[in-house]
Amino acid sequence: MNVSTKHLSVLGLLLFILVLSRIDIDATIQSILDIPPTYIFACLLTVAAEVILRSARWKLLVDQYARDYTVGQSIHTLLMGVAFGAVTPARIGDIIKAFDVRDHGVELKRAVSIEVVDRLLDMFYLFLSAFVGYIFLMMVYLGGQVNGILVALIACAFILFSLVLFHSSRISFILTPIHRFLVPDRFKGQSTQLFTVFQDTLGRVRQPGLFIRLILLTGAWWTVLFIRPFILVKGMGLDISPLVFILVMPVVAVIEVLPISLLGIGTRDVGLIAVFSLLSVPAELMIALSLMMLFLSILPQVFLGYFIAYMKGVSLNVFTKDE
Repeated sequence: MNVSTKHLSVLGLLLFILVLSRIDIDATIQSILDIPPTYIFACLLTVAAEVILRSARWKLLVDQYARDYTVGQSIHTLLMGVAFGAVTPARIGDIIKAFDVRDHGVELKRAVSIEVVDRLLDMFYLFLSAFVGYIFLMMVYLGGQVNGILVALIACAFILFSLVLFHSSRISFILTPIHRFLVPDRFKGQSTQLFTVFQDTLGRVRQPGLFIRLILLTGAWWTVLFIRPFILVKGMGLDISPLVFILVMPVVAVIEVLPISLLGIGTRDVGLIAVFSLLSVPAELMIALSLMMLFLSILPQVFLGYFIAYMKGVSLNVFTKDE
């Protein structure tokens, strides 16, 4: 992380402190204590399902080029990506996964391109679902008062990532800066070679059978991710439809991934409060939900990912070392 990125990450923490200063902390703590153990267990099951689905998609991508890459190895790689991504703004550290698959016959440039495609699939699905979710919020809870600028921004983002996935050769002038942003600094001097490999990888991914499986796995794991908060708020006694959660949580997710926080602290809280205030849900419950998501979902994966990385001798220094 460079200095400016570190400074940006402090904004999320400042947002979190600001939110805490404006809510009833005792009510937040009590909301957490009121969740029955069965709901906590169900939440943990969704975490396991998320890891399995995400690692299955990663394995499907890597298997196009790797040899002897097992399910267990894919899970290890995925968890390391979660760990390193969680402590880097915009989750750029997730690209550690590319370095982990080199031992399976995948050239590093190819591995980086696989990781970029992996992230693009998430962006494609996230912005599509966020667009649908935002329209749903505006039409149902704000009487059709749609913010045209915000709709246009989300729609443009979705169209952009759609073009990247399906017509990359025609928009190289747009794709090049996106590709530069998604790869680590150590590869900036090899951008032309990387971009060529990246386009070749996209061509492989667009094969109908493979692409359909990738999209199904992407949709499945995002759905699991959005159902998790529904389980937790159900445990807090809120009566909100699971369909509503699946529709509106992508809007929260878009806010959460803004590159101004680590572990989503601050951005996730603001996103939850902003969206669910439209449903008349108290801010205290949303902060309780955010904390439970942090401690039951994010931190366990981060700690496990770092343990795996420690056992493998992997650190963030790999981003700056020369081959």
